[in-house]
Amino acid sequence: MNGLRVLITGGRAPCALDLARAFAARGAEVYAAESLEHPLCAASRAVKRSFRVPPPAQDPAGYAAALRDIVRREGIGLLLPTCEEIFYVSAYRGSFGPDCRVLAPPLGTLRELHSKWAFIALCARLGLAVPETVRLTFADGAGGSAGDSGEVGGDAEEGREAGSEAQWTGVAPSGAGESVGEGGAAPSEALSGGGGRGSGREEARIEGRIPRTAPGDPAYVLKPEFSRFSAGVSRHGSLGEAREHARRAGGSWVAQRYAAGELLCTYGAAHEGRLLAHAAYRAPQTASGASVCFEPDADPQVREWVVRFVERTNFSGQLAFDFIRTEEGELLPIECNPRATSGVHLLLAPQAAGGGTSRGDAEHAELSASGDRRRVPDLTDALARPDTVDAVILARPARTPMLLLPMLGSGLGQLTRPRRFAGWLRDLRGSRDVLLRRGDARVLPQALRMMLELRRRARSIGGSLSEASVADIGWDGQPIGEEGIDGRAARPND
Repeated sequence: MNGLRVLITGGRAPCALDLARAFAARGAEVYAAESLEHPLCAASRAVKRSFRVPPPAQDPAGYAAALRDIVRREGIGLLLPTCEEIFYVSAYRGSFGPDCRVLAPPLGTLRELHSKWAFIALCARLGLAVPETVRLTFADGAGGSAGDSGEVGGDAEEGREAGSEAQWTGVAPSGAGESVGEGGAAPSEALSGGGGRGSGREEARIEGRIPRTAPGDPAYVLKPEFSRFSAGVSRHGSLGEAREHARRAGGSWVAQRYAAGELLCTYGAAHEGRLLAHAAYRAPQTASGASVCFEPDADPQVREWVVRFVERTNFSGQLAFDFIRTEEGELLPIECNPRATSGVHLLLAPQAAGGGTSRGDAEHAELSASGDRRRVPDLTDALARPDTVDAVILARPARTPMLLLPMLGSGLGQLTRPRRFAGWLRDLRGSRDVLLRRGDARVLPQALRMMLELRRRARSIGGSLSEASVADIGWDGQPIGEEGIDGRAARPND
């Protein structure tokens, strides 16, 4: 990748740092842009220069203008968002010039995936099994909710842009009407409550799965339509109880049938309906609602699910899913993050034997025996040169990736629970930190400075550390600048 200049946004994120190191190792010239004062990427030797830019959530136009200036001045060929700033990059994706490839789908596409209601409605339209899901709206929010007209999940063509990298369809490119999975449910309107918008009503219901529960399990999980890090999530014994909680809070909420089972997360990169890279993992340790230890999971049905979703929607870009794998082994999607996540670490970590592509162990052994030293494609190829990847790149890390500093914090919280602490200690010993790298020692003190900066922000906004980490980049579905939600990119005024 010699000669490629990459601009990575969201330089606060460990996954952004991992990507910067990977691109630099391949010969690319890496730049970073961030609104924080002390982002991780700014201290890394892999980054040629880090730029401080306006906060996108508070100044979208100023943020886009700063990125345009960097792109033009530095000759950037690839603009790679990693966190929720991707929504603001997408809103101005047509303004960065013809020589810069922007790895961000249209905003309408991102909104449908980011909305916890619209995503489940899309899965149901595709014939995928989903948990029963109800949307509850009690007041107009800044961004409303997907499909405000009452159409479940919004228009499947919303966000389509001529000549864009991601031609979002929401349906199969061919064979319309075919079922992608067994038992998928069609969304249905189920208006109740008698009130209009703002007075409280159950706007729509997706008649999906009602998983078996044990005594003491909740009936519904309630969460804001747009949220992250499990913020605002609560459990309730009945839909009426969940509705009352949402009514008191106001806004747009999603009530989902509780499914007992194991949480699985995935991350992948795709291009024009073809999955190029895939990682699936469990999260045995968390801190402030976020995963800090990423244990790989090799269940083939997870990859098959993602492949089908990508094919049926003709998706291009980065996307991540959260599933519940029920006690019966069924996969139920619960939300989607259309951006980079911690799954990046599994794909960029040193790989075990047979890791690399879906051709798997047999072909890897055959190539090794023959002395073939061809370089196996990696995630940087999937993101920057998708046409060079001819098989799915699979994550098979030799050791479990972790984030050491929050992992230690998680352990402190378990000192009084001997059994859980023993599990934490076992996970710690078997894992590898993603920040510490030989020759890049300045990153660790930078991580401490960034954490102190975020703690100060958390105190100033009266929120948690997780809330502080997205206060300047988070997006809850509201229009951005000149961009509506139809996927048409805003243009600069100059």
